[in-house]
Amino acid sequence: ALPVGCTTGEEGKYKELNTDGIMGMSNNPKSFISLLYNLRLINRNIFTLCFGLRGRYLSLGEVDSTHHKGTPQYIPLLTSNINYLVKVSSLSIGPEGKNVIKTPLIASVETGNTISYLPSILYKSVTREFHKYCSEPGRNCGNFTYSNEYGYCADFPNREVLFRAIFFIWPNITLNFENTIYLWKPVNYYYYHFDGKERKACLGFNYHSSDKIILG
Repeated sequence: ALPVGCTTGEEGKYKELNTDGIMGMSNNPKSFISLLYNLRLINRNIFTLCFGLRGRYLSLGEVDSTHHKGTPQYIPLLTSNINYLVKVSSLSIGPEGKNVIKTPLIASVETGNTISYLPSILYKSVTREFHKYCSEPGRNCGNFTYSNEYGYCADFPNREVLFRAIFFIWPNITLNFENTIYLWKPVNYYYYHFDGKERKACLGFNYHSSDKIILG
């Protein structure tokens, strides 16, 4: 009664990942979570993903807030047959926060993406403000270079310098939704890349041709 699809091939980085499969989640009557609900295996047609520095978990049919610090906040969901769409009213970089979104944009919350994607014009604005913030005196954010494979990454001589930059120097990114604010901290939007002697901290977002934001 609960259909499960099997992959016939894997490409790109999926070959390198230590995973058993891909679980599709969407706002669709035939999605995995909707089928569980229709079969009365869960009490509510919802799922939650909780991300922490030292662990993360998936809850089906409930909101498990036992590990949360504070009360969860909610963002209005826009009508869609498949995607989970929300409205982003503005985005700012650093403590003082300069808005780089002049008009509201739609963001798709994607459980299947490991990074986020911004419209190309917005991406240029965000990276420009990021570098402007890091160019101020006394801020050593690292030596940034861009590659098609990893996006913007900064080189560091060792892990200590890298993590000092992530926790104490890199700017916060503030996402302003309709009725709540999300503080996107560097420890949550960066990813660590180690290749031989190279230690890099990369921005966990890139650009794409769509006019929507994808929150991975």
